[in-house]
Amino acid sequence: MINGKYDGIFPLETAQIPLFKLFGTPEENKHHVILDTDHSVWVKHDIVVKEILEWLDKYLGPVE
Repeated sequence: MINGKYDGIFPLETAQIPLFKLFGTPEENKHHVILDTDHSVWVKHDIVVKEILEWLDKYLGPVE
């Protein structure tokens, strides 16, 4: 899950963390990336793209 630390729409403490804890995924497979942004995480597009590609490679396999 990728979120902004200063998100005014989905605040970290009252929305992001509770949602993350509710995911039924085993703890060892969960990863919460908290960026130093507001709701617009795409301003850190290099980090967002890196995290997404790593997830895709891990769970769907690397592109051949």
